Amino acid sequence: MIGVAGQPSTEAVLAQGGGSQNFLLPNGTFFFELILFIVVFYLLAKFVVPPIRKAMEDRAERVRQTQRDREEADEQYRAAENKHAEVLSEARNEASSIRDEARATAREQAAEQRAQVAGDLRGPGAGRARALRTAFPRPG
Repeated sequence: MIGVAGQPSTEAVLAQGGGSQNFLLPNGTFFFELILFIVVFYLLAKFVVPPIRKAMEDRAERVRQTQRDREEADEQYRAAENKHAEVLSEARNEASSIRDEARATAREQAAEQRAQVAGDLRGPGAGRARALRTAFPRPG
């Protein structure tokens, strides 16, 4: 008997004795496949997994090293930033003291020049200076 699409029917298979075995009971093929699976599993565990595991451990170590390097760089940056702020503060203080000294020197020189001009006005040429001032009065 021929079934659908040229396949033998179920009755024909059973009549030939092909359906007498119970598929739930293991046969020789099952044990052969089990042994083959164990051998392949052992070979994979022995030769494939260790290099992959080593590569992953190396990668993890590089990541940890990168993390340590980043933390060290952050510490160096913070130290440099603090030093920069300190040097900048010192420079500002020094600039302020130089500016204050320059102002004090300018005041002293201005006072000396005023005293010199006042002395000139009172000295021997004072009459000429007064004459010039009266001849050319300041506007305003």
